[in-house]
Amino acid sequence: MNPVYPGILAFSERLWKGGGQVGWIANIIDGNQGAFIDFEKRLLDHKERFFTRLPFPYVKQSDITWTLTGPFDNGGTVPKYLLRNLEN
Repeated sequence: MNPVYPGILAFSERLWKGGGQVGWIANIIDGNQGAFIDFEKRLLDHKERFFTRLPFPYVKQSDITWTLTGPFDNGGTVPKYLLRNLEN
């Protein structure tokens, strides 16, 4: 589950091409969606061509709509949230 190879390729592309966006964004649509889709195609092409027998934990996600949840009201105690939901 360690994304070493996808991470190396992503880091290498950033070094080679430069660019990027200042700060952190949570949504692709807040950045350059077309550039991400193009990058993802290149990344998956590398996966298919050079990493077929190596661990490469990355799947296409530019067409996925993610739903983020949280934070959970647990007062900083994870078991408190888990126990409350197990009881319900």
